[in-house]
Amino acid sequence: MASVAFKLSTLFLKQLIKPVAANITKQVQNKPAFRTSAVVVGQTYHSWRTYLTHYAEGKTERVFVGTMQEDKAVALAASMLSEGLIYGGSAAILLYEYYRQQQSANKTKADVERRREEKAERARAEREELDARLRNLEERVEDILLSTTRRKRSWWTFASSHENVVATR
Repeated sequence: MASVAFKLSTLFLKQLIKPVAANITKQVQNKPAFRTSAVVVGQTYHSWRTYLTHYAEGKTERVFVGTMQEDKAVALAASMLSEGLIYGGSAAILLYEYYRQQQSANKTKADVERRREEKAERARAEREELDARLRNLEERVEDILLSTTRRKRSWWTFASSHENVVATR
């Protein structure tokens, strides 16, 4: 039941990240301090993307990349921020789920090890009990053999030793 609640809560967080990221980017676009750095980030990203696309197409000649308009650069930087928040949140949830699964696997492994040790302990105790019973039986057999070899072979001895054997049972 806890697993289902955890899965639902992570799904809820994933869905919550998107509108939160959109709201943050709208608020950040209107801040003048962000706009100046967003223009630089947006234009740099645009030039890198253009160079990468140009070289991925197999063209080796140098390409000219013009500067973007300020509004487009700010929108591109805000989009990058939004995507970064979404991917960062998803990565954090994914890492947390991985950590949780590892903890669960470690707990299961510890339980299996504990059960194995308990089983080995029970087997050891049973083996000790059987060894003690075997020693007791061996001692009794030795006592019986000693008592029968000490007696003389006669009619009266046989009858008395037979009564002793029957009485010890």
